[in-house]
Amino acid sequence: MDGLIVQTHSATRKPGGHAALGRVVPGRAAIRAFFTWAWRSNRRFRLLPVGANRQPGFIVYKRERDERDWSLHAIQVLTLEGGAIASVVKAMPQPGLLTLLLLRCASMSDFTGRVVVVTGSSSGIGYACAEEFGRRGARVVVNSRDAGRADAAADGLRAVGVEALAVAADVADPAGARRVMAAGAGTWGRIDVLVNNAGRPSVGPSADLPHAEWDAVIALNLNAPFYCAQAAAPHLFERGGVVVNVGSIMGRVGVPMRAAYTASKHGLEGLTKTLAVEWAARGVRVVAVCPGYTRTALVEVAQRRGGFDDAAIARRTPLGRLAEPAEIARVVAFLASDQAAYITGESILVDGGWVAYGYL
Repeated sequence: MDGLIVQTHSATRKPGGHAALGRVVPGRAAIRAFFTWAWRSNRRFRLLPVGANRQPGFIVYKRERDERDWSLHAIQVLTLEGGAIASVVKAMPQPGLLTLLLLRCASMSDFTGRVVVVTGSSSGIGYACAEEFGRRGARVVVNSRDAGRADAAADGLRAVGVEALAVAADVADPAGARRVMAAGAGTWGRIDVLVNNAGRPSVGPSADLPHAEWDAVIALNLNAPFYCAQAAAPHLFERGGVVVNVGSIMGRVGVPMRAAYTASKHGLEGLTKTLAVEWAARGVRVVAVCPGYTRTALVEVAQRRGGFDDAAIARRTPLGRLAEPAEIARVVAFLASDQAAYITGESILVDGGWVAYGYL
């Protein structure tokens, strides 16, 4: 979110009496983020364009106890470098509770001015993460081994107002990992968050698992996060930052026919804890998100190879469905935000209760 200034007016008016109020031109991401937040948190908000020419700038009418009247709140959305929202609080004499809540919500989940690198972000969870961070004001580096897919992802993000940079590189190669970080830092001068999302599935009998497949899975699912963390470290150490490793429920349990994948995700859990305790003194937090079965192309591959379908996943999951990529992305963004400033070395399950459920 780009930032919010909220001014509470004592006058009570009917919708339409707003001509005297000023407005500022907001950033698109700020408008979208605020609309989403306001509508979900309180459906009694009414959002109206300001001015006869319908230029950007909005007024919010909040229904009070008297259902016939609307208490007027003028919402002004500003683009603020570095999320410096506190600097504008002094412009609001006697800010009300609504003001303080909105400012707190905006400032603690804001990524304006920050640079976020998301590996494996041309589709699925990775793309959802890039979109979520971009929606919150971040500049985003998207990555794929395929240049066309990386460019398409960046174009999609730019189309919704996100500053995005595409970098084609194989992050399972240390040189590729360094190239991704160098591109982000070289373009925007910093790296604040690294999301290690690149990965691949593997399903097959352990006794017959080809060594080449074992090596490929370990390379992308475990080696790549380490190489990327190493490459990002000098930039993260400069001003502090966050590494979010995208793990899996398979990092918590043992599942037949998943030897390489499960080993790689268990290893990622250990890497998360080790880097967290080692880099804490440098101002870097390291955490992991462990999704359950999520509606992505990778899960479709695992389903074809493993002979199971959405219905089988739903039966085994207490919440009765697959996750959507956006649901995982919101948890990733939370863990990378200032709201999670005291969380490090931890892995968070986002699995609909899959691991907690003790029966098949």
